[in-house]
Amino acid sequence: MYQVRRIVFLAAIVAVVGCTNDEGQARTLEAIKEEGTLVVLTRNAPTTWYLGRDGEPTGPEYDMVEAFASHLGVEVAYKIKPSIRSITEGIANGEGDLAAAGLTITPKRRERFRFGPPYQDVTQQVVCRRDNVQPESVEELVGLELTVIADSSYVERLETLKETHPELEWQTVDNVSTEQLLYDVWHREIDCTIADSNIVDHNRRYFPELIAPFNLNRSESLGWMMAKPRRDLESAVASWLEAFRESGRLAVVKERYYGYFEVFDYVDTRRLIRRIDKRYPKYRSYFKTAAEQYDLPYILLSAQGYQESHWRALARSPTMSAG
Repeated sequence: MYQVRRIVFLAAIVAVVGCTNDEGQARTLEAIKEEGTLVVLTRNAPTTWYLGRDGEPTGPEYDMVEAFASHLGVEVAYKIKPSIRSITEGIANGEGDLAAAGLTITPKRRERFRFGPPYQDVTQQVVCRRDNVQPESVEELVGLELTVIADSSYVERLETLKETHPELEWQTVDNVSTEQLLYDVWHREIDCTIADSNIVDHNRRYFPELIAPFNLNRSESLGWMMAKPRRDLESAVASWLEAFRESGRLAVVKERYYGYFEVFDYVDTRRLIRRIDKRYPKYRSYFKTAAEQYDLPYILLSAQGYQESHWRALARSPTMSAG
């Protein structure tokens, strides 16, 4: 429980339940505009959709979906799904108009669904804990406890690899997120899992002992998924995304949510987490009081305080400023 509270503090993310809507056949673009609502299936994660510190929705998929809906002149109704399987089934049975959930465009998925143009490239990575097993090839995965998300692009890749590595085995789980499996690896409950590189980059800040010893494939693309008959919606997404990219707004979204990834440092991150555990509780109430006084987020003040003094009351700057 304590670990969960700490992770919530670090990530400022909370679990939510999405709105519901009657199931039915996939709606036409004209029907979406007439009814004034775009129904979007997604999942709660830092790389897709989540609630920010102010309790309002945010995330890269959220920002893009809101921009697309504004382009169409409609509102968005989000349905937050617990798994990849529930998202694909939801699109298949008409529960949503499109899925914006960090989904990889794969040949198998293209057989069942339409996809908008790619908007981000990712790489599947094998993820383990640095002080546990560290396989460096597919051959070295044999015999390890490898667990992945059911109906994911990771399973598709593993099935392809098994054709040339028949001894390769893995387990699949449903209604569990990739983020949860990364936590399980960090917590030594499983040996390894597979995750997209953007998810790994985001989560290793909360679980710095995680490492990605090797990539499982070359880069793949993420895209929005729609029902197979919905060529009209696919065309609308394509034309909007082209303009969104050319305007520089797509680059702004990527910079906002991923721009800081390259500065990751294991030692500094481990030190920060240790100080959050040991040093920060002593000063938390002071940051909250000051934040209320000046109408600022207390986490923002806490972060600034760490940058200034590492939460040391007797710290001195080169100009002899204290605290």
